Amino acid sequence: YNVVAAGDSVVHRQAVESLLWE
Repeated sequence: YNVVAAGDSVVHRQAVESLLWE
Protein backbone atom coordinates (compact mmCIF):
# COMPACT_ATOMS: atom_id res chain seq x y z
CA TYR A 1 0.00 0.00 0.00
CA ASN A 2 1.49 3.33 -1.08
CA VAL A 3 0.19 6.36 0.79
CA VAL A 4 1.58 8.75 -1.82
CA ALA A 5 -0.04 6.83 -4.67
CA ALA A 6 -3.34 6.79 -2.76
CA GLY A 7 -3.13 10.57 -2.33
CA ASP A 8 -2.43 11.01 -6.05
CA SER A 9 -5.44 8.83 -6.86
CA VAL A 10 -7.70 11.01 -4.70
CA VAL A 11 -6.43 14.21 -6.31
CA HIS A 12 -6.78 12.73 -9.80
CA ARG A 13 -10.31 11.50 -9.06
CA GLN A 14 -11.35 14.91 -7.78
CA ALA A 15 -9.86 16.56 -10.86
CA VAL A 16 -11.75 14.18 -13.15
CA GLU A 17 -15.00 14.70 -11.25
CA SER A 18 -14.56 18.46 -11.49
CA LEU A 19 -14.18 18.13 -15.26
CA LEU A 20 -17.23 15.88 -15.51
CA TRP A 21 -19.34 18.27 -13.46
CA GLU A 22 -18.01 21.43 -15.11
